[in-house]
Amino acid sequence: MKQFVRGQKSKLAALTPATTLEVGGQLDFPARETVQISCFGVDGSNRLSDERYFVLHDRQRSPEGAVEAMGGQGGDDQRFKVDLARLPQHVRKLVF
Repeated sequence: MKQFVRGQKSKLAALTPATTLEVGGQLDFPARETVQISCFGVDGSNRLSDERYFVLHDRQRSPEGAVEAMGGQGGDDQRFKVDLARLPQHVRKLVF
């Protein structure tokens, strides 16, 4: 398992050859803060060109099911199931 700190970036190919994976997020905030972890797919210009690729608690799946919010699991505040083979070509990067 690879852990990241805020702002850290990596190409998935540098971490794993798998195309189906789970990505979990855990945040440490004061109890009075409410935060949500989301995932959004951006195009080649680093823009969210289609808001259906903004996956969070109220939109739990991308249109083709390539990204799915699974809720809190195993100590993660939010976990996402990702199937890179199902992502359309216009989604060039996933941001969590």
